[in-house]
Amino acid sequence: MSNNYKNLQNSHPCFGGNKNNVRRIYLPVSPGCNIACRFCERAINDTKNRPGVTSKVISPEESMDILKKALEICPEIRVVGIAGPGDPLASDYAIETFRKVKEHFPKLLKCMSTNGLLLDERAEEIIDIGIDSLTVTVNAVDPVIEAKLNKYVIYHGKKI
Repeated sequence: MSNNYKNLQNSHPCFGGNKNNVRRIYLPVSPGCNIACRFCERAINDTKNRPGVTSKVISPEESMDILKKALEICPEIRVVGIAGPGDPLASDYAIETFRKVKEHFPKLLKCMSTNGLLLDERAEEIIDIGIDSLTVTVNAVDPVIEAKLNKYVIYHGKKI
């Protein structure tokens, strides 16, 4: 096992890192999604507390202020994640935010979760900004099943 993987495994709560000493923060900078999953309930409100829900979408600039304040309050934060409320690759906001994290907070691990629709096209950017952990959710590999799971997909401005 490589040292990079061991470091990630020991310091990222999703990979079994000590959840008592390692904290993470998710930055809701992704406003929209390019796949309309029939089961997805993304929301912007103050009443629900679950994945896919945020009280508001913030800008990459706002995220740096929030991250700085969060680190002052909780210096145990080791991971910065972007997983929504929309897909991180459907706009430039997540990539821009991760560039800022890399510049201003280089010791923090960068974690992204995407549906993968634009992964091939944006792979070089992801590599350049040094994403440490990338999760790709795959709903189905069979197009017939995928069509049942999704209302539509938006690919390069075309609704499919």
